[in-house]
Amino acid sequence: MRGTHITGAAILAPLSPTEELRPAAWVHKPARLARMDRLCGLALVCVDAALAHAGFDAQTVTGWSGERVAVVFGTSYGCHATDEEFFRGLVAEGARGASPRLFAYTLPSSPLGEITIHYGARGPALALASGDGAGLEAVARAVALVAEGRADIAIAAAAEVGFASAALHDGAAAIVVEREGRRAGAAVVSRGHLIGEGAAFLDGQPSLAALRADSIALAATWDRVSELRAAPGTPGAAAPLAALVRWLLDGKGHRALATAQDPAGSAHALYLIR
Repeated sequence: MRGTHITGAAILAPLSPTEELRPAAWVHKPARLARMDRLCGLALVCVDAALAHAGFDAQTVTGWSGERVAVVFGTSYGCHATDEEFFRGLVAEGARGASPRLFAYTLPSSPLGEITIHYGARGPALALASGDGAGLEAVARAVALVAEGRADIAIAAAAEVGFASAALHDGAAAIVVEREGRRAGAAVVSRGHLIGEGAAFLDGQPSLAALRADSIALAATWDRVSELRAAPGTPGAAAPLAALVRWLLDGKGHRALATAQDPAGSAHALYLIR
């Protein structure tokens, strides 16, 4: 969309459930990381890496105007792992087994709260639990917030804690969107632009829904488009967003189409150019 740039991106996917969350370098390390549940930790570490990729440092992040920073978080499965752990305590020990620490993270919007609090983001904040397309939808909403002038910076992220039974590992992906010219004079690199979005729902027909969403996003412009497919093993909303981030990072191809479809029949598509 006009006047917006994707300036940073990061992936944490797929990770084994026991793999430690440790970025190469922190922009702004959270003091509470050790007490967070896995979903919040995944989201926060990935967002920090995306901010680093965008060229932000600790001084910039702690000194920015929080009212102009927006956050959008998407997830398919939300805090299912934390909910299960919390209720196992209740079943085993009754009220004494109800962990106050875990209870604070028994909402799918918990990562949104942790991100906004940690980075002092006081602009628009939105949590999406709209199926496997939630990550791509988060990107579209983030870009729209900047394009509409409601934010100068918008962070879009998706994270999932996987299912061992389905061989799905943990995963997260995040991008940073900025208003054009916001950091005048700084060495800001534009990684891409969102120029089309499509969404569709056809009950029980996810492939047809994806085709319709693709056609809306593309608006009949098919030249040199790279179709972005999620890597096996990455769960839920993090998978299609991780595929998009890989394209942003690898520098290959001028145009890309990222598509997510849900078994229920919904689909979301984003069309990007460099």
